[in-house]
Amino acid sequence: MDLNHLILIAVAAGLLMLAAELLHTRRIQRLGHLAFPRKGQPHHWVLAVPPLRALAAAMVCFGLLALLQTDGRAATSPDRSKLTSGTKHLLLVMDVSPSMFEIKDAGPTGKQTRRERARDVVTSLLSRLDTTRMRVSMIAFWEKALPVVIDTFDLNVITNAVGDLPLHYAFSGPRTDLNAGVALATKLAEPWAPGSATIVVISDGGDALKAQLPPMPPSVADCIVLGVGNPFRSSPVGDTTSRQDRESLQRLAVQLRGQYQDVNTSHVSSLRLGSLKMLAIDEKQPLGLRTIGLILLSVGSSILGLLPILLTFFGAEKPRPAPIAPPAAASPSLRGMNENAHGREAFATNALSPGSSA
Repeated sequence: MDLNHLILIAVAAGLLMLAAELLHTRRIQRLGHLAFPRKGQPHHWVLAVPPLRALAAAMVCFGLLALLQTDGRAATSPDRSKLTSGTKHLLLVMDVSPSMFEIKDAGPTGKQTRRERARDVVTSLLSRLDTTRMRVSMIAFWEKALPVVIDTFDLNVITNAVGDLPLHYAFSGPRTDLNAGVALATKLAEPWAPGSATIVVISDGGDALKAQLPPMPPSVADCIVLGVGNPFRSSPVGDTTSRQDRESLQRLAVQLRGQYQDVNTSHVSSLRLGSLKMLAIDEKQPLGLRTIGLILLSVGSSILGLLPILLTFFGAEKPRPAPIAPPAAASPSLRGMNENAHGREAFATNALSPGSSA
């Protein structure tokens, strides 16, 4: 049943209700003087009740049919075939050097490995973003960069890749090239819609072995550089020591025209996530059939429920108390009888009083 059929059925229900209301109004007109003894008619606004009740019935009918057509199952994943240029992209550029796996100086307690801390940060970040229209990609880098996941909707794949996959076995090298991961991320983001992507770099620092980063494509709207690891105390790893290199990470953030944040003991702030330009682009979607059905059903049911109450208390004018007429003046004949009776009573009193003479 398509939308046109729903509208036709709702209109038919409204017309049927309107005909019933008019027939009912015609039948009760002869009883108007009993219900409204003063004028025989209710308030003027009551004349709008029949069409209003018919409209409410049509709204309720459309809402019920619309909800009947809606699949009540919760959506587990977005329909990929319906995604348009409004789709957002999140690019995670993950450091997989040995210092991320072996050194335990991260987290609020300082007993997590830097990779475990990166997994917690990524999980917190993804839980606060609208992932229904977002594709997530992941790039791992050490002395070079390799794509791990490209445009996935399954967040479990990302969290598993960040925290559990032994990605360091795919690399070998003495130094960490920060620019390698960013260069590959910009290459992947080139075909996307303008302003639809955010690059998030997670690392404990390293060297920028390449002299110049490639220019950012128009698709990249934001860049965030997140640092893990203790920035004040070095820990041994292999033949050297390592700590979070704040200077190199801040320099990378400046080159990317982004922001740097130390997330070794705290997560990315919600204020920073809410200010992402990438979140601002979104196509205006029309209201779904389910939403329209719920709105019309709520409004129509409210009208049908409130009308009897309004008619009971405000449908008729309150009767005004009748004025009390003043007592009528006595007639002349009665006035004469009263005067004669008063004279006889005075004569009898004088005749019976002591010392009076006949």
